[in-house]
Amino acid sequence: MKNFIASMFFFCGLFFAGLGLASNLVTVEVMDDSTTYGEVNDFSISPIDLSGIQKCDSNPIVVVKPIFSSESGSYPYEYISKSGYFSIWSAHQKSHPKMLFVDKGCVSISDLSSRFSSFVRKKNDGSYQLEGLLLIGRNASLLIDNTSLLLDNTSGALIVNLGSLTITDSKVYVKDSNAINEKFNSFILNWNPSDVYIKDSQIHGLGSSFKNGAGLVLSENKHSHDSGPSRLQISGSVISGNYVGLSVSSSLVQIDSTVFENNKKHSVVSRNSSMSFADSRVLNTIDGAGMVCRFTSSNVPAQINVSSSIFSYNSGSGFELTNEEGGSFPVSALIKDNTFVANEKNGVYVNSLVELNVIGNKFLSNKGHGLEFFSGSSEQVRLKPALFFDNYFLGNTASALSSKKYSRFILRGNTFKSSTLSFKVFGGGLRFYQDEILKPAISARAPVLVTMSGKK
Repeated sequence: MKNFIASMFFFCGLFFAGLGLASNLVTVEVMDDSTTYGEVNDFSISPIDLSGIQKCDSNPIVVVKPIFSSESGSYPYEYISKSGYFSIWSAHQKSHPKMLFVDKGCVSISDLSSRFSSFVRKKNDGSYQLEGLLLIGRNASLLIDNTSLLLDNTSGALIVNLGSLTITDSKVYVKDSNAINEKFNSFILNWNPSDVYIKDSQIHGLGSSFKNGAGLVLSENKHSHDSGPSRLQISGSVISGNYVGLSVSSSLVQIDSTVFENNKKHSVVSRNSSMSFADSRVLNTIDGAGMVCRFTSSNVPAQINVSSSIFSYNSGSGFELTNEEGGSFPVSALIKDNTFVANEKNGVYVNSLVELNVIGNKFLSNKGHGLEFFSGSSEQVRLKPALFFDNYFLGNTASALSSKKYSRFILRGNTFKSSTLSFKVFGGGLRFYQDEILKPAISARAPVLVTMSGKK
């Protein structure tokens, strides 16, 4: 039988002259240690079907097409002319803009080079250089296997994928990249519902600051309302030096054993997407968070699983999960067995209506909070409580754990070393209650349910 050791209600009149702070209600329940709680299930996507791709023996249809503004509304020109980068890209063309269009079937880079050497040039060292726009059609596949492909940004080299892109045992990169300088820079853009498979490869130096050209991009297909999500699988690879390492929208993503390092504006950005991210590292993001997951209003549920990974030395937070513009996207998130260390802001920052489990992580020497969590909405108190179980906090500068506004969560089995346990409501108004109630409960490793509500 559930035994409540203590149930305490506090009404904090936090009004200071000139500050206008309103009242806040805090409920703290020290619960029976035998209580069990469900966890968010693991998430995975069905494997991308690579049959028929590896050999590329399907007699592909490949043509060179000029690009005219008068055809901007027709396939496949709509994916070029209305994408926000056409005018910038066309300025790099030495003559009338044209593209190499893979209309149907599977083709490899070596096949393209043998047939269209003015677009794909084979270099003396056996590697290849793309000069211009390569468009993969809806019914087509491109294979980049066991080779090195340079995207020549001086000629406006781009890969735009509407079908299937496979990169294995290869390096795709930009030499003398402009990713840091925010000028035009070659990139790879995949429109929903394309498939992208990357294994044991390097992606380096792609992207710049303008829309849909940030690096390795999976973009929502606004040209078709029934396009469905893209699927992305990355394994055993390194993504480095991009403007944004990886940017995905309305996609299904599975990443494992991959390193994201030295990217400029965030290493991973996910919008309205479901993702499994495991056994990977996100390091040294130059000007942003390591990973950012954002959601807007939608009726489609999403799931984020981040496990057994390291987020370190990023200039923002290690991991951020937010709702944009007051969105109420139905999201569940499992953050488990990760290490968040020496990030310039928080280890983890969550500002979202979300079913959240944070279990077995290490939060070490982050310059903000180890974990900061709040919803910004009274709806949070009606959701399943977030679970913060068996985490280890050491040396985080602002505090180990911070929460404010509306939130509801259960603490159990966490370890706090050399950090201040700080539930910050309007500038830290709950420090007294933390000292008197929460620390003894945590030292006894008993579950503690905390409900916080209030108004600005």
